[in-house]
Amino acid sequence: MDKINTNIKKKITLIAIVVAVTAVLTTLFIAFFMSGQDVTVVDEPLALSASGESTTISVGSNIVGIRKDGTVVSTGDDYLTAYVAKTHESFDADLHDITAVSAGGELLIGLKEDGTVVVGGFFLDPFDLSDWRDIVAVSAGFNHIVGLKSNGTVVSEGINSQGPLEVSEWRDIVAVSAGAGHTVGLKSDGTVVAVGLNDDSQLDVSDWRDIVAVSAGVHKTLGIKSDGTVVVAGNDYYDQIDVSDWRDIVAVSAGAYLIVGLKSDGTVVAAEPTWSDGEQFNVSDWRNIVAISTNSAIIVGLKTDGTVVVEGNVYDTFDYSEWRDIRLP
Repeated sequence: MDKINTNIKKKITLIAIVVAVTAVLTTLFIAFFMSGQDVTVVDEPLALSASGESTTISVGSNIVGIRKDGTVVSTGDDYLTAYVAKTHESFDADLHDITAVSAGGELLIGLKEDGTVVVGGFFLDPFDLSDWRDIVAVSAGFNHIVGLKSNGTVVSEGINSQGPLEVSEWRDIVAVSAGAGHTVGLKSDGTVVAVGLNDDSQLDVSDWRDIVAVSAGVHKTLGIKSDGTVVVAGNDYYDQIDVSDWRDIVAVSAGAYLIVGLKSDGTVVAAEPTWSDGEQFNVSDWRNIVAISTNSAIIVGLKTDGTVVVEGNVYDTFDYSEWRDIRLP
């Protein structure tokens, strides 16, 4: 009997180890491919970002940008590019007249001039986009997308196992952001609503006031207040969300282990994890920046001249050196 009990205990321990390792690997995967949310086409590699908030530059597994002519350029994950090209034959053809893009961990969404959207990425079943009309902003999370309509309501598609698609009752919304399992909405009165995964209190935004912008990342939510300061809800595993001294912030982007802020003077600040020693993401010399995006592995900045700067773990597959005409927000 003792031998049987010992074997049972060993099996239970083994199962626990497997579960723990799986959870860690999943978190790391999301951390790399989610951005701090913000966006892409391609007449070159196709891309997805993640900052969630739609703009003209975004980073997820790829870096993507909208050209001044409404087409999209992308660089990065060749496997993802090939997958999207193979499984969504019409996607490239639809990537024109794009006004905003947002790349998540597995998805890319582009907003067109006529208020419709195009979507590509790793999903098994086609999204039902029949109600996606009169869209004015889009955001791609890890495995879901949200769209803001001109009447202040919100539409969503994707995986809803953690509830990030429960936005049908939202009203008076002026901005949206999709994170890793949660969705955040900014209301016209400066308050914030949030649904979905709340394992690290990333939905604890009910007392926020005077908010002018939001960003949902991995296990965290950011908000910019009307006075240019930043508030944060969510985890702080690596002491990376101390933004108490940030001032004059006009845009933010949240990843998993990194928070980036754009200041009104065109400079950039970053709250890094303690293990980086403040040296991995050196953006202190960036100037004339008008848009930012992060996926926690890299930070991307769009300059006033339409070129792009990147800091962090930039791999050989990223080639943006010829980008010159990226549209300004």
